[in-house]
Amino acid sequence: LSSAVLIGCSQAGNMLGYKVAKSTTLYGYLISVFSHITEIHWQTVVMGISWVATLLTCKEIAKRYKKWKFLKAIGPLMVTFVGTLITFLARLDLPGNAGIAIVGDVPMGLPVPTGNVRLSEIGTLATSAVMISVIGFVESFAIAESLSQVRSGKKKNG
Repeated sequence: LSSAVLIGCSQAGNMLGYKVAKSTTLYGYLISVFSHITEIHWQTVVMGISWVATLLTCKEIAKRYKKWKFLKAIGPLMVTFVGTLITFLARLDLPGNAGIAIVGDVPMGLPVPTGNVRLSEIGTLATSAVMISVIGFVESFAIAESLSQVRSGKKKNG
């Protein structure tokens, strides 16, 4: 749970429109977020909240209406596509318009593998790898448990 909270906190800067210093603690993230609170880019906040609300709405509709169950799966793809399209067509990335930060140019192809891992970074890399693995395992286990209950009839589907 703490790993998930830290991962969520690491996205705060993207939702608020400014840089949030990386931290390994919740306290560190909160200090970084609130020390720069006056730098909030409201257009980015509005865009972010709109897309999160859209995702939650898709999830809720999928849960309530079996006919629309596919929305839970395609919601993230739909939000990504529509958000990109709106940003591109309305030029929301331009400073004179909304000035919403975008990823920018993505290089073509795959990066060339290198062996430039510093020994001082091994601990950080290993910690992140373990957290990601644990979150993936817990999520897979929860899905398997839920499917097992549904198939055995102990849990109502919905």
